[in-house]
Amino acid sequence: MRECIPKSISGARPRLKLLAKAEAIDSPRRVVLDMDSTEIPVYGAQERSACNGHFESTCYHPLLLFNREGDCLAAKLRPGNVHSAEGWEELLLPEIERRQQQGEEVVFRADAAFAKPELYEVLEEREVKYAIRLPANTVAICAAANCNEGSAPLRASPLPVRSTIIPLP
Repeated sequence: MRECIPKSISGARPRLKLLAKAEAIDSPRRVVLDMDSTEIPVYGAQERSACNGHFESTCYHPLLLFNREGDCLAAKLRPGNVHSAEGWEELLLPEIERRQQQGEEVVFRADAAFAKPELYEVLEEREVKYAIRLPANTVAICAAANCNEGSAPLRASPLPVRSTIIPLP
């Protein structure tokens, strides 16, 4: 089992040329890149697996980069105890550079684990538009609802917060 996981994940890179040809046939000049992590539970003492409190399991915690069609463009196998966004630079930056060299406009989207100021800065420096969900924040929710000091505080909603693409100046 241990040998199968790295091969299946590392197999994403050789398909890039094939995917680029397919996308060039009739895709618009805008590419959407979507980054996420996932859990691969393991049983026993698998090399590089680790306990993850969020998933409540011993697992691998790979980082994945997809295009809008759901094709995996890049993947990185990581131990289970790393933060969901750890290592984003290694996967995302080469793909942004490759796409921009092809003359494509790049848009990035991700969940709240990627709401990091250093990621925003890198995307803005490269003129990449982005939609990143913000973590729940009771203070911000209350301020957005125009709460005053006398009103009861709002609890964070379990419903997803809408993300928007932030236009660059």
